Amino acid sequence: RQARNLVHSLRPAPGVDLVQGLAVLPGRSLDELLWATGGFAPSLRVEDLQGGVVAGRPAMQLNATLSGAEALLQTCQHPAVREGLLRLLTQTRVDDLSPPAKANLVRALRSEGQRVHRQRGLLAVASVLLRTRGADLSRLKRRMAGLYPLVFQDLAPLGLDEPVLAHFAAEAEVPGPTPPPLHILSDIDDTAYPGWRDRRYPRGFMYPGMLALYQELVSPGRASAAGEEGEAGLDSRGYLTFLTARPDLPLFKTWTARRLAKRGLGQDLELLLGSVGSGLHALAGGVATGSRQGNERIALHKFENFRRFQRVYPEHQFVFVGDSGQGDALVGQLLLTHFPSQVRAVFIHDLCPSEPTTGDGGEKVVYKANGLMFYESPLHAACLAFHQELLDASSVERVARATANTVLQMGGGSGSLFPLLAPAHVKSASHQLHERDSLRLKRVIGEERVSKIIPPRS
Repeated sequence: RQARNLVHSLRPAPGVDLVQGLAVLPGRSLDELLWATGGFAPSLRVEDLQGGVVAGRPAMQLNATLSGAEALLQTCQHPAVREGLLRLLTQTRVDDLSPPAKANLVRALRSEGQRVHRQRGLLAVASVLLRTRGADLSRLKRRMAGLYPLVFQDLAPLGLDEPVLAHFAAEAEVPGPTPPPLHILSDIDDTAYPGWRDRRYPRGFMYPGMLALYQELVSPGRASAAGEEGEAGLDSRGYLTFLTARPDLPLFKTWTARRLAKRGLGQDLELLLGSVGSGLHALAGGVATGSRQGNERIALHKFENFRRFQRVYPEHQFVFVGDSGQGDALVGQLLLTHFPSQVRAVFIHDLCPSEPTTGDGGEKVVYKANGLMFYESPLHAACLAFHQELLDASSVERVARATANTVLQMGGGSGSLFPLLAPAHVKSASHQLHERDSLRLKRVIGEERVSKIIPPRS
């Protein structure tokens, strides 16, 4: 109201600089100031906007202004004002913007509906990325959901993908944090929860301890409350990406994202999906019936997805988690062979330990000799991660507590999540927990601490 009254009082007076008048209200956000001009906004010259509203605002105020970046862009519809604003924010003053402010600006530019605005917005997005360096670039990328499709789907048609990727690669060579960020890549079906082959648990039910394992790998300590309250949700800004054979179609992508979010895996997860052909093959049952050629095709497509994905995050190290039912063991072997300095570990969920081969036809003994680690349960994987120095003993203990709590809930007691779960499933899960996993856990945290987590079997 103050700004609008000021505008109306100044505009009729000859020789009065409207923008200079607005500058007496430094506490107002930029979009509020522009909104206050109402129909007069088109009369603002670009140099006026530059000199009086944007360029002269302190960095702290400018960063605060961009918390409402989307509303700001909607306010600036006049071509001259808009172009001047984008040039200021993405070139002249981009070095004054914090990573959160840049992320807000990029998000607003990507959400532009009009085609002409969207194309110019993508050019501005590329400018922001190319002008951000070092640790600030990593912080910006961490806050940007959907960076992979931005580069390969949005920027590629404009010829901007390769310059941006080259910039990412160059900045990755600059010494950064020690150790480098750890990025978890995980399959979904029969890895996060039963899907194609595993019938030990209800289909779609998260494996006991799996969410806690993701939590600890992404950020140790995040599952600290799991032992008392169950497995809490995962911060969607963590470095967790799902690499799946499901077809890259909007319907499947939306459905998959919703299922993962429902299970506490975040709202803005990155999904790397399969080709339409390989994905439909999987859905048609090729994986379940043991089509070796189909599984190999799926594996190669997953590997090509990773090859492109790692170009977006060249400063990261990766851990791949898959299962033995499809071609994930082959994927893991290719990752370790072609990216030995970036891939820290490969964990493969062994769906049937008695079978000597995986879904791609490879011999498990050969895969193990080449560095792949096969696990029977998330807790087993946590113990293996401990021996690879990816988790400490406290993290493994938190995974164990989350596992025990979930299995207890499955057993039909007070607060049970699945009171109708078949006794055979409960027996299988309980047997695995009490026998093999308890022995593995004792080697990590000691027998006394294990007895407090896993009570003796009755």
